[in-house]
Amino acid sequence: MEYRDHLVADFWRYYGRGLDDLLDAGVPLADVAAMAATLPRESATLLAVHPREEIELWDPAAYLLATAVDQLAGGNWQRGGGKGARPKPIKRPTVQTKGSQDDGSSIDDFAAWYAARPGGRPLAATTE
Repeated sequence: MEYRDHLVADFWRYYGRGLDDLLDAGVPLADVAAMAATLPRESATLLAVHPREEIELWDPAAYLLATAVDQLAGGNWQRGGGKGARPKPIKRPTVQTKGSQDDGSSIDDFAAWYAARPGGRPLAATTE
């Protein structure tokens, strides 16, 4: 796992428990994956996966503001009879990451990684 160290640190920081602790306590693998997927924006994992400047500059409020500006520009153009070039929307940042496609393999990949490590054990990758 490329971001394992970041993920371990974030689990201790935000949940007060390590990955092994959660799995040994019987927390379902799907729940652990959900916890990892919903880490806060300022988590070490998210900052390692996404460029820092995009996270800092494009928070939800920035997206909402860009949408409002786009709607206002489009409305003004429409009220003006559609004369001139149609306004172009504000360009939003896009980030493509290696694991950004939801192909259902992320939980299975984690289970395989966990089973292969020293002291690891096979996990049943169940999703509900």
